[in-house]
Amino acid sequence: MKKILKFIKKNWISVWLVTVIAISAGIAITYAAYTEVSVVKRVVSTKESEGELFSSNCMRQDLSSRMLSTSQYTVTVCNYDQDKLLTFSPAQITYDFYAELQVKYGDEYLNMAQFLSRLQQDDPDNAATRYQEIVNKISTNYYVAKQEDDTASVISPEDSAEHYFTSAGNYKVSFEGETLAPNDSSTDKYKIKISESDLSKQDPDFYIHVWAMPSVNSLHTIESRIYGGISVGNASSWGGMLRETNSSEVDYDFYNYIITGNGEGKVDIIWNSEYFEINEFFFSNMSGNTFEQNPVVAETITSSDPLYSDYTGWSKITLEVDSLNDKNRYELQLYKEKENISYTGENAASNYIRCFFRED
Repeated sequence: MKKILKFIKKNWISVWLVTVIAISAGIAITYAAYTEVSVVKRVVSTKESEGELFSSNCMRQDLSSRMLSTSQYTVTVCNYDQDKLLTFSPAQITYDFYAELQVKYGDEYLNMAQFLSRLQQDDPDNAATRYQEIVNKISTNYYVAKQEDDTASVISPEDSAEHYFTSAGNYKVSFEGETLAPNDSSTDKYKIKISESDLSKQDPDFYIHVWAMPSVNSLHTIESRIYGGISVGNASSWGGMLRETNSSEVDYDFYNYIITGNGEGKVDIIWNSEYFEINEFFFSNMSGNTFEQNPVVAETITSSDPLYSDYTGWSKITLEVDSLNDKNRYELQLYKEKENISYTGENAASNYIRCFFRED
């Protein structure tokens, strides 16, 4: 397994090209390996390592929120991985697309039925009045329409119509039995409309939970929560975390670090290079990522660094981000450098990578 990982790290572009060619030719190659070690538990994390050929510009397997600064937004559903645009699904994908109106109640996001039920529990005397006050704000301010179909030159009037959130539909809009054609780039697009008034509020009246559910178990449901809000500096926020949330207990051979957020600025990614090496694809032109450094070479943090002197000796690279014009999610792979040491407990993998957002 160590030899395989070393080969992938050194020859990542060759592996990527071979994968593209193999999938395009309809060749399926399966490799499985299992090794039991009694002293150190070693597990290879393969989550999304090859990418999943069912994706979106904003929906992900892990639910996150996306703030809009305009009242209309296009949500895509695609048959390729967003980071591997030349690899397409070899089979037709059938899926259902849903959009549901939600309100925020305390720290919870509730659909309208859940919201009414909670009001009836917490404030039974005024529940009906409070609920109706919220319903009155919906009107025609929020709707969903299919904007583009991957195969049809003309979208049916039924699909392209503005589908409003109504009590008759339980404030939910459905597009069922949608398909993405195989062996080529296929994308469906849906227009999401929110109220203009939400754009001037810190807390919008409503959120729209969107999700796409594929019909086969080999693909995963993807989702997002979309809302309008004030587009100001303090609304910008980016952060990072390991996808392997149990990494303090389980030792992996490589890890997936996810960076998500809203707003425009720069994200400083810093890591202890004695413990981790970042997959070179993340820095390549093919990744589509933009960096402050040119050429893209990691800096070594010194004790005189005004921001990160506590991380002297670590490596740093600066990612330029803009959630409105680019994307709001990045993922990079981290390879272990200390192969004979377990990255668990007090030595957890999360201790050796950080990211910090700045707007300057």
